[in-house]
Amino acid sequence: MNSMNIIEQSKLNFYTQIKKGKILTVDELFTEVSAEDLDLREFLTSWYQSLVSFHFLPLDDETLEEIIIHSPDTIVGLHHKQQKQYDCDLTTNELQRLYEYLCLKNNVDWNYKKPFVSFYTQIQQVAVRVSLTHYSCSPHNISKCFIRVLNSKPLAMQDFQLEGLDKKIQTIIKEKKNLLICGSTGSGKTTFLNALLQFMPKDEHLVILEDIDEIHAPHPYTTKLLADEKKSEKSLNSLMKNALRMSPKRMLIGEIRSKEVETFLLAMNTGHQGLMGTVHANSAKDAIERLALLFKIYSSKDLSYELVLKLVCSNLDYVIFLNDKKVSEIINVYGSENHSILYEALYSSARESF
Repeated sequence: MNSMNIIEQSKLNFYTQIKKGKILTVDELFTEVSAEDLDLREFLTSWYQSLVSFHFLPLDDETLEEIIIHSPDTIVGLHHKQQKQYDCDLTTNELQRLYEYLCLKNNVDWNYKKPFVSFYTQIQQVAVRVSLTHYSCSPHNISKCFIRVLNSKPLAMQDFQLEGLDKKIQTIIKEKKNLLICGSTGSGKTTFLNALLQFMPKDEHLVILEDIDEIHAPHPYTTKLLADEKKSEKSLNSLMKNALRMSPKRMLIGEIRSKEVETFLLAMNTGHQGLMGTVHANSAKDAIERLALLFKIYSSKDLSYELVLKLVCSNLDYVIFLNDKKVSEIINVYGSENHSILYEALYSSARESF
């Protein structure tokens, strides 16, 4: 068998074993390669290492935020405000095997029965969150891959490009005000939450609750719990109920989106301070209304919307709205009257003043 045939057979063997649920090592590729053929061994080793490291992804670019792999010749990279297009030298089937390799490596069950998965891993020694959509859901039989690059270096407040804003926010944090961070997907909510940690006293017990490990506290007195929504005893709501028994001085919740909203608001109502969380919303005011709506949907308590809104507004102190990784709005919440929210706009990027 000549060198080209050996190379193609080795590649085919690797992909075939992936499909069967096994990851071959580099040495297992050499079954048809003689010990004396060092050049061929070196070539296959280089091919293997390049492939499993997703060599075609520009993860060494510090401006890269997200990657969407539509197909081998349509790979989109989002770099801050710019969008760049890439491609790779793999076929659609080879790319599919590579996704399956990534799932096998991370013990993730992904198939037509479980077509949507999301997990945290490292690619090229870069922390990322990978979301996959199985080809069985596509009319074109093509899987899609969405990769979010997780910032290993928390941004400082000045990186959000607003002079004087850090002093105001520092005061809010030091006074242990209850704070809600809001914005759309990719607006920088978690990144901003990480930046806020620098203002928290290092001698206070901080409890962090999230479903994916994205908040990184530099404090020694930190308890971090990761939720698993597939198990009710490890849901975000269950973790939060238990966290309240841990004597937390401050508590951060990665994202409020279902039943945990009730525990979050009732904790505020019983006197807990220093609670912080994020929620998807289109404005600071919209975030308050969304919190009240989530409570109505998921709470077992039969309360009117007006009463729920009052509960939210009487216990939440501040809301910060982010847009395109910049602080766009800060409001101080005072209360509510009927269905109206009473608040003071402390900052708006439209007028850029306090």
